[in-house]
Parts: sequence; C-alpha cells; structure tokens
Amino acid sequence: MVPKLLNASLNMSFSPDRREFFKKLALFGMVSSSGAWLSACDDDSLLKEEAEGGVFQVWKEMQQLIQSSQTCLTESYIRVKESRDPKKMLEFVRDSIYLIPANASSLRGMGTAMRQGTRGVLRDGFATPREKAEILAQLLVEANIPAKVVYERTDFDEQKVKSLFFRANEEKILADLDEELLDRWMKMLKVSESDLPTLTYINSEEKDAGMLAERLWDLLPEKDRIRYHKFDFRWDNSRCPAVRFQWNGQEQIAHLFDSSVTFGNAFDLASTIKLADPPKYVLAPIEFSLSYRDNITPEEETILLSKTYQAQELVGRQLHLGFYHGLDLLEQASTSFNQVRVFTPAISIQSPDLNEQEQSRLAEVGQTVTLEADRIEVNQKEKSLRINGFQIEGGKVSSVAKEVVSLQLKISAGLPSLVKFSLWPMDEKGKPVEGLNASDFTFSENGMGINPLMESNEFAPKVLILYDTSLSMPLQYRNEGMNEFLNTLENDIRQNYPKASLSSWATDSALYQWMRKASLSSFDLILFATDGDNQDELKEGDLDTFQAGPPVIVLDVTHSTRGRNQEVFANLSLSSDGKIIDARDQKITQEEIIRQLGQMDLPPYVFTFYGSLQQEKNLLRVSLDEDRIFAEETYEFKFRDKTQAIGPKIIGVYLRIKIGNQNIEKVLAGWDPVTDKADSIGKNHSDEVRNFLFGSLLIGVEGQGPTYANALNELLNFRLSHQARIEALKNENLEETLQAMEKSNWIYDPLMIHLLSPLPDQVTTGSLTFASGIRMVLLKRTVGINQEFSEDSVDILPTADFVTISADVKESFQINLRKTAHLALIEDAFFEESTYSLLSDSGLISTELAKERNWFDDHLRDGPNISFIRENWFRGDSSFKLFSEELHTMAYWQIHRQSGELLGILPDLTGGGKRKIYTRYDDLNTVIQNYTRTLNKNPGRSIGFLGFHLMLLRLYAIASHAIKTMDTSNLEEDVLKALQMDACEAAHFIHSGLSGRPQKIMGGLANLIRLMDKTTDEFPCK
Repeated sequence: MVPKLLNASLNMSFSPDRREFFKKLALFGMVSSSGAWLSACDDDSLLKEEAEGGVFQVWKEMQQLIQSSQTCLTESYIRVKESRDPKKMLEFVRDSIYLIPANASSLRGMGTAMRQGTRGVLRDGFATPREKAEILAQLLVEANIPAKVVYERTDFDEQKVKSLFFRANEEKILADLDEELLDRWMKMLKVSESDLPTLTYINSEEKDAGMLAERLWDLLPEKDRIRYHKFDFRWDNSRCPAVRFQWNGQEQIAHLFDSSVTFGNAFDLASTIKLADPPKYVLAPIEFSLSYRDNITPEEETILLSKTYQAQELVGRQLHLGFYHGLDLLEQASTSFNQVRVFTPAISIQSPDLNEQEQSRLAEVGQTVTLEADRIEVNQKEKSLRINGFQIEGGKVSSVAKEVVSLQLKISAGLPSLVKFSLWPMDEKGKPVEGLNASDFTFSENGMGINPLMESNEFAPKVLILYDTSLSMPLQYRNEGMNEFLNTLENDIRQNYPKASLSSWATDSALYQWMRKASLSSFDLILFATDGDNQDELKEGDLDTFQAGPPVIVLDVTHSTRGRNQEVFANLSLSSDGKIIDARDQKITQEEIIRQLGQMDLPPYVFTFYGSLQQEKNLLRVSLDEDRIFAEETYEFKFRDKTQAIGPKIIGVYLRIKIGNQNIEKVLAGWDPVTDKADSIGKNHSDEVRNFLFGSLLIGVEGQGPTYANALNELLNFRLSHQARIEALKNENLEETLQAMEKSNWIYDPLMIHLLSPLPDQVTTGSLTFASGIRMVLLKRTVGINQEFSEDSVDILPTADFVTISADVKESFQINLRKTAHLALIEDAFFEESTYSLLSDSGLISTELAKERNWFDDHLRDGPNISFIRENWFRGDSSFKLFSEELHTMAYWQIHRQSGELLGILPDLTGGGKRKIYTRYDDLNTVIQNYTRTLNKNPGRSIGFLGFHLMLLRLYAIASHAIKTMDTSNLEEDVLKALQMDACEAAHFIHSGLSGRPQKIMGGLANLIRLMDKTTDEFPCK
C-alpha cells in the first residue's frame, strides 16, 4: 500500500537542496536499472528483492507519484474530466498549457489554426489559441456537458499578447517524494545512501550552452547587416477562440486567455458570440520515401516504399523502418549472415495507444528486393509472383509430385556466395514433370534447411545482352539500330521459348568492368555485342571470374582482325570456350544465337541461394513428395578467395522526407551519388547496404518535446509492460511467459526522449522559444558484419525551425542561439563523435571571413575535400557557416541567418552523433547471434523488422535444435533455463541502456531518465 503523499515541491531545473534532489534522482535510476528481480546471478553487488515488494512495486509507486504531477498532462486531463467541474477544466487548459503561435512569424489564422491536436498538446503542454478551445470543448463533452467552440471579441494590444506568451515556467516533479517514501523504497530494495550513484549535470544552468553560443556569436560576420527574425504580435480580436457550454441550465462562455475574466462570462459581454469555423491543421503532411540504386544503372533510383502521414499522427511517437529478411525464428538459429539475400522493407508507427486496426492503417509494407536488386512482386489473388517482371507460377503443393520417379540435380558455384542449381524431375517415361511449385520441394545444405529463390519453373532461358555504346560501334548497333536488334532478337527467342526473358545492359568501353558484374549473375546465357575497343585493364583474378560465370558469346560487330581486339574477345568468352559470332549481319547473328540456345541443356526448374562459407565443401540435398524422391550433390566455390568483385548489387539505400516545400535527402547506406564518383562503386558499398538491412531505423517525432512528467510516465509504462513476462518466468510458467512475450511488441527507444526533450526554460517572463516546425530525429543502427564494430548514429533533422520571440529581435536571435546550443551538448553527452567534440579545439572561421582572406583559393585547388568545401561552405545555403580553419575536421556549425537557430553538422552531413558498439560479426555468424549480441549490448533497442526479444530468440534456438534432432526429452527444462538467463544479461536486456558517458547526465528530465536507463560500462555485470 502506498503511504499518503505529502505536498512538498521541488523545481526540476535547479533545486535549492541539491543533495536531497540528487538522492531522489539516484534512487529512481538505480531501481530502474537493476536486474535484481532475477535470482540467477551470483553477483552479490546487485540489489536484492524484498518479498513484500520488489522493483515492479517500486516502479508502480514511482509512476503513481509521477502521475500525480500537474505536468503529467495526460493524467491531469483524466482527473479534471472526472471532476465534472467546468471551472477546473477551464483553469487546467488556461493555466497548465502554454500558448504558442501556429507559425513562426505571426498569429495569422489563429481562429482556426491547429498544429498537433489534443494528443500532441497533452504530451508537450503547448497549444495554439484554437487548440486550447478544442481541448476545453472536448473535455466538457466527454464529461457530458454540451459545448462548442465559438468566436468572441477581445481588445488585446501588443503588450497584453506578450503577457499571454511570456510567463514563469516552474515545472515541478517529484513534489510528493518525501523522505518517508524515499526511505521506504530504499528499505524495500535494501539500498543505502552510499549505494546511490554520483551525478553531475550537463549544461547546468545553461552555462555551457551560453559559452558555446557566445563563442559562435563573436565569430559571426557583419552582425549589423543581420535581418533578424520578426514576429507580428497582432491578435485577431474579432475571432478569438472561446467555448460555449451549458451548465446549471444556462448558456455560459469560457474565456481562455485573461484570468481576470469572470468564469462563465465572455471577455466582452456586449459582443456577439458566433459559431467558430472548422479547425485547420497547418503543419504540412510528412511523406517518407525509401529507395535504392544498383551498380548496373547507378544513375537511376528505384522506390522501395513510400508513405505519407499527417503531422498530428506522428507527434509523440516513434516510426520504425525495418527490413524483414524472410526467416522465421527457427530458421534464424541456423542461417548465417552471408546466406540472407531477400529483404522486405516496412514502416510502422510504434505507440501503445494504437489498436490493431490503427496500427494496420498506419503501416506500409514495401517492395521485396534481393541484394542483387531483383524485384519480387507477390500477387496474392493470383497466387503467383514475379521476379523482375518474369512470372513464377505458384500455389499450394501440387499433385504432380507423385508422378516424379527420378530427380537430377546440377549445381553451378563459381564465386562466393551465389549458388545456382537446376533440377530435372523426370516421370516414368523419362520426360520432365512440369507444374511443380517451390513448395513441392524440400531443400537443405549440410543438413540445415534453406529457402532458395525459385527463378524459373518452366523451360524459360534467361538471356542477358551487354551492348557497347561507344561511338566506334557501327550504326546498326547504336541507338535505334540496337533497339531494333534487341526487339527482333527477343521475338525470335520467344517463338521457341515463350516464357524466356531478355535483359540488356548498356555499357561503356570499360568492357572488363562490365564482364566482372555479368559473371556474378545468374543468367543462363550472356551475349556481349562489342567492337572490342576496350578502355579497361585486366585485374588480378579477372580471368578466373570470367570463367566462373555463365556462358558468354561475343558478338563481334565489326569482325575485327586486330590482335588486341581478338585478345579481348577471347577473354570475354572464356566461360563458353571462346564462342565468338561474326555479327555484321544481324539476321544471321540472330539465327546463330537461337541455334546456340537450342544446344543448351535448359532445365525446367532453376533456383538460387547464397551458399555457406563455413566449410570448403557443402552438401546440397533436394527432395520431393515427403522425401520419397531426392537428389544430393556436393559443391565448392571454384574461386573461394575472389570475393572483392561484385555482380549486380544494391549499392545504396536512401531516405527522402518531404514536408511541404522542404525536401530532405539522406544516404542511409552505401554509395552517395552527390559526393562519390561512379567509378568508385565497389564491394564496400554493397557490404554497407547489407549491414544496414540487418539493422533498422527509428524516427522520433515531437512537437516541443514531452513534459518531464509525461516522459517519465511513458518510460515507466515501457518498464512495466515487461511485468507479466518476468513474473511468469519466475513462476516457471512457460505458456504464460510465451503469451506475454508475444504481446510485448512495442518498439521503443528511450534515447529519443533525451534527443527530443524540451529546451531548457523554453518559456520565461521575457521570451518564448518554440519549434515552429516538427522536431525529427533519425536513430540508425548498422550491424558490423566483417567490421570491428556495429554503429549507432543519430541525425537531428533540420525540420524544427526553432525561433524565439521576445521584446527585442536581436535578443531573440541570441536567445535562440543559446537555447539550440543545448542540443549540441546533448549530442556530445551521448555520442563519442559529435560536432561539439570535433570542433571544440579547432580555430573557427566563417565563410565570409574565409572569402575575405582568400582561404578558398588555397583549399579549392586540390585535395580530397574540394567537392565538400565548395558545395557546403563556399556555396551552400544562406546560413552562417563556421568551420575549422585548419581543416582538423569537416564538421561545422550552421546558424540560421535570421532566427539564430544552431545546427551541428557532422562530416557525413548528418546532424547528431555516432557511437560504436563493439559487437563484431562475420559472415559465418548466424542471424540469431546478431540479435542476441546486440540486445545484450543495447537492451530494449529493436533491431530487426519485429524487434525480436533476446529470450524469445533463445527459446526458438532450443526448439529448432529439438526439431532437427527429434530429441525433446529435455525441451521444457532447456527452455526454462534459457529464459532464466544470467541476471546480468537480463538487466542489460530489460532496461534499455542508453548510450553516452556514465559520469555525465543532463539536467531536468534527463537526470531521471538517464538514471532509469543506467546500463553502461560501469554496470556491475560482466
């Protein structure tokens, strides 16, 4: 039972009693970050759980205390609604919610303008005039009091309007956490005051932000020419939102702004009250677009997924963009990274307040694609799929499998790790059995089940033609002549093979470069039309690569007799033992191609997959009809060590965010078409894409940022959502544990609360600083396969458009600079690399001063950063740019020329920070190890498409072993043992460890949350 709470008060920002304040913060953090509710850990330094309470009970009492705060607006709203007191409702909306304009420069449209709606207002405590009226009307109606939003007349002058915006901000939290309750919690957990961690503030009393802002202000050029941001304080006195309601049998008016107006009266008793116009949301919709580029046509961008949201749908929520790799939980335990090639992107809103129908409406599944950029389209209605437009018939398990009496298998494995195999299922008459589906077959490699991709289930050859586009090519093989040749050839091939597919790649004169890509493809036949004039050189291993690929026939379009050209033809056609066609006569050439196709032993069924690299030789087994018929063959990669060449691959993944007229383009992984040259495309880009696809992206969206109390309440909700699972686990109830785990699908990262927390003292008696746009943060996880570390990176997007309004425009600029400098300090606190850390010891110079000193003349002459400097510092937009004069780093500060908003820009043009996670994987690690290791290092962080939980993965690994070995004798015991893992790991998993430096925390909100998520290198677990 919770003891009676006293009404003490404590200012969150700066308590007069620091020691007592820190003691309270420290207990909050220590309780929330311990794993003491599990008894499996032998580490006596962990907290012990008392029988009558425990951490969940303390969390509940903490939440009750937090919810009692007036600034926990979601709970205050419920309390005031239940009171059914219109006066209390009015006071709540008028006094507990701050007023902000709907846009950056004026109060235009204040009678209708809405920014984020009720849910967003109750989250951050800021509302437009119309939003205040809408919330009060909603409160009254929900309390069964008839109410409507109306317009009333006022006579507010500029000074009066300023007084509505500028007011004291004294958010109080932990007001009722008295010494008695604090001691009770500590006794429940057997914690003494000496056990509590020592804390220090980041940006205490805004001193650090003030120093940074002052330094940057001093470096700004031509201050007398700054056209400072101005705000028009004129109030629409003829359309002031108010609420008309019925109370005690009378019609009354709720005036929302001047507290001196008598309750129930309009501001002007003589004025006419009229019904308000419908509200209008003024924030632009937010459109997300995910795309990729491949190394065959890198100049073209292909859309994978797009989704548009209304701003009010996203505020206060996290958007998850993940990639489903097609493996169920059982398969993850036996599938290594290098074997996964098919990914489906999906975007969804993560919020516990959404029901299943809302979640479905707000989610979008994108285009399935392979790492080779093959597009897979599934038609559920027709029960078929298409790969790059080529239809594969599908459906249920067919009946014709019974007709198969023998099965022939042929494997082609050249360079790692694409394996192509062909199947000939034969009937008793020796004829191929057609009409089989992929589901009729069962596949395994080295005894482990695999899911190869069916690329053909008919006699349908896949032909690729590469054609040289250089000007030395004859006219009949250029432009329209080449198009006509391709169309005629495809028609001729289809006459013999109706389901055949013909693809074409236009090449330049780097013939060997294109042959490298084609040799790593899965085509049945490659044709290369060229005159042999080659501008490329053979590299080490090229001939092995060419020989390992599909058969290549060279179309000699000029019948060249030059020795150098003949050598090129011979090298290109190695895989076909030197087949070269004199292609001067196109008709004869086409006939010869058809004849060559007819000589090929084309299979009715073709599959591809990524083979295992765990051993030199691998056994592939294919069976039919419940293993009645099977075939198996051992294969090994012919050129196992030639792994630097890449065939067709996705080499870049991109995100575009469009908000009104603002377009933001981000390179999520791989090749940057702006800064990287096309001839630099290589395996490093495709590997980076692969590593990102095993990771994920969280997008946090806020208005002004949640109130401290709302943020803590949300975090405790997340903590408590694990209670059912943990209690079932402790009781060794496997069924209830699994049920609870299945329900726990809330993907949530508390780091967003820090990155999107309110600015300190956003509202004062002399100023108001607010985000006139939408605050957005990208939190990207890239898995470090074949790298030293995995990486978290944060990108604070330039969408907030912070402005400050005050009595003086110059002062507004300087305040805004100081307030937004706080965000740079947050980045520095949580990440190893930030703009603040990179530039802290550098001498800075502005673009204007650099031009005056001819600095650009020297640095735009040569060097690796010419393009970066020219595009971002020399040209760029109209913002002030301050960067390292000695080029110690390419990071720089960007300051809005009118408002003073500060952004820190990293060398990769993101605005945030980076953190290395030292969990190394290689190609041979299984997918399940990815989630296990990463969750141990970064608990609570959802990495995959569904954010699989660590213990669930372990559970299914055991189940997978039981299924494969058919030994279930110890299954129940093994499962429970896995679920009751080391308490140290469990603490890491459950308690969403935030990144950053353990010795530093932020003031205010982050003090509590940083402690509640204290999983760091100093955590007392191995």
